[in-house]
Amino acid sequence: MSTLTWSCCPCWLWLASSSFDSMSAMAPARSIRRPRESVASLAELSADLRNQVLAWLPAVALARMQAASGPFADCGRAALSARGLASLRVLHWLEAQALSFAWGGGAGIDALQVSGDDGWLTEFGSARITGTEVAALDAASPRCRWELELLRHDGLLVVGVADESMQDNAFVGVFGDGGWASVGWELPHQGGLQPVDSSRSIPVPLLRPLVHIRPARGRRVVLGLHFKQSPGYAVLELSVRLQERPDGPWIWHFLDAVSIPHLPMLRPAVSTNIGAKVRLLNGDAEI
Repeated sequence: MSTLTWSCCPCWLWLASSSFDSMSAMAPARSIRRPRESVASLAELSADLRNQVLAWLPAVALARMQAASGPFADCGRAALSARGLASLRVLHWLEAQALSFAWGGGAGIDALQVSGDDGWLTEFGSARITGTEVAALDAASPRCRWELELLRHDGLLVVGVADESMQDNAFVGVFGDGGWASVGWELPHQGGLQPVDSSRSIPVPLLRPLVHIRPARGRRVVLGLHFKQSPGYAVLELSVRLQERPDGPWIWHFLDAVSIPHLPMLRPAVSTNIGAKVRLLNGDAEI
C-alpha cells in the first residue's frame, strides 16, 4: 500500500497562499476601511451639487437660510430667486408661523377636507388665531398662516376667519347684525374676488384679480391666508400660488388684504356650496 506524500513544500505553500489571496479579494467591501471625506459648509460643494441639495429643501427652510448670515444667506437667496420666491412679501409670508389644525366636524381625511357636495355648510378650524395662543409665538407682532388647496371650484366658496359666536348655519361674511363676527373673501366660480364682512349690510364691490383662481386637470390652485395681529386691530391677507402643470414651478400672486378689529378669539373658517371642495394643507407646504 503506497502512501501519498508532499515531496515539494514550496509548491504547497504557493497553492495555499494563492487560495488565501483569492478569498481575500472576494471579501465584503465593508471590511475595508477607507478615509471619509468631509464637507465643512455648503460653500465647499460644487455649484451643481449645491443646487441639487437646495432643490430638495422646502421654501420655508430656504427663507430661514436667507435670514441667516454668511454663505447660508447667499445660498438661500439664490435658491429662492430660482423659484421666483425672492419678493419681500413672499418671504414675510414664509417666515410666519404655519398653523396645523383640523376642521371641527370631521375625522381622518374629513378633518382636512370641506365639501359642499351634500349641501352648503360652514366649517371652523380647531386652531385659535388670536389671544394668548398666538401671542406666545411673538409678543411684538404675532403672525400665522395656513393654506387651502382648491380641489373643485364649480360652486360658491368663502374663506376667512370667524369668532366663536358664529354658528355653522351661516356663511362667512353674511351680515350678522352684531350677533357674530366673520371676515373673508367670497370666490364665485364664475371668477372674481369679493371681500365680505359680517358687520356690513352693504356688500363690497367685486374685485377682478389678474389671475384665474380655478383648478383644472393638471393645474393646482392653493390659497394662502396670512393673519397679522397688531395692537387694536389685525390684518388678514389672501394670496394664491399656482402650478400650471404637475412638474411646473409654483407662481405666487398677492390678491387682497382686509383690516379687522381686534377680537379676543378668532378661528379659520370656510363655507362651501355644492360643487366646491377644499383641502387643508397643514404645516409647512413644500413649494
